[in-house]
Amino acid sequence: PYNRPFSEFRGHRQVTVTDPYGKVTITTFNQDDCLSGRVSQTVVNNGGLTAQDSTSTYECTEWNTSLVLYDKDPTSPQYGDPYDLLKYRWARSASETSALYNAIGQAAGSTTTAYTYNAIYGNLTQTTQSGTGIPTLTTYINYSPNVSGGRWLVGLPSRVYVKNEAGTTLALSMNLYDNHGTYGALPTNGRLTGTRTLVNGTQYSQTSLNYDDFGNVTSQTNWTGYGTAS
Repeated sequence: PYNRPFSEFRGHRQVTVTDPYGKVTITTFNQDDCLSGRVSQTVVNNGGLTAQDSTSTYECTEWNTSLVLYDKDPTSPQYGDPYDLLKYRWARSASETSALYNAIGQAAGSTTTAYTYNAIYGNLTQTTQSGTGIPTLTTYINYSPNVSGGRWLVGLPSRVYVKNEAGTTLALSMNLYDNHGTYGALPTNGRLTGTRTLVNGTQYSQTSLNYDDFGNVTSQTNWTGYGTAS
């Protein structure tokens, strides 16, 4: 039961769409237990020539549960047998690549985005973009999870910064939550009350937000002059 081979319809492995002008889009889907239904490749053909080709890769982590269920249908040949173990599955994008082609169907270039995640809470922590004729840029995302006192504030970005291949910081922004003065302070309610953005060297601009009791923003203050990171 559950995952017997060929016992579950997981959608078509490949779908072809032809528009009135003859452009053909072919989409291929994954079919395995963890990634079924996720697109693995999309190819666009125009006039018999490939115009675009996009591929996606994924990572999957799975855990068994301790729960055992039994077939209780007396008419079933498997009556009383245990079902396959239920599993927790975490599927996430690992990379996306888009390739472009010229007017005669020759590859003209491609771009790739790779993703990295935190294994504890599943947060996206890093994206790296690279490609033909463009610099490689990596975006890093930091978090300050707070799970104390029944809270589950684990997915709020506290700092985001971009670096090039040489390790030079090109952009940096920090999020301040619940009127805390530093980005690393643990959020207590998860309400964004300020952002600091790197302008030059050690100088940062700041925007502050105020809310009413319903969570609506009631005022936004853009501070004149520059401050520091802390």
